[in-house]
Amino acid sequence: MSITPEFAAQLCVNLLTDSAQRFILEIDEKIIGYFILQSQISEHEASRYAQCGIVLKTGNDLLFAPCIADKYQHQGFASLVMDRLINDYKGKVRSFVLMGGTQETNLAARDFYKKFAFKEHGGYQTEIYNIDMRLLFS
Repeated sequence: MSITPEFAAQLCVNLLTDSAQRFILEIDEKIIGYFILQSQISEHEASRYAQCGIVLKTGNDLLFAPCIADKYQHQGFASLVMDRLINDYKGKVRSFVLMGGTQETNLAARDFYKKFAFKEHGGYQTEIYNIDMRLLFS
């Protein structure tokens, strides 16, 4: 993945009209990652979690989409941001729901989320199998 200023700008185009909060991670004036928190729950996410007996609610549960450029992974940057986001949102929302889950075969990503107490909640098939993951705050 290549994160450019143009890509970051594209992420922020609808900043005033949608329910997403976007955070950009920059090092030495270079964008190396982003984190999106979306309060509007998509029907696709809601129906998958409902099959597991979990009712997601807009505003109480945030869809969470993190991304760190490949070159900067496994260096602790994402962990620093995760700690900050979790501390900032704990007590304000019920959960973070990993948007779209993560690929079943991506064990490093699954382990990363589990380190922050995300739990696996079933999954769904696209061209590959994806595992749904959620961090429950309360």
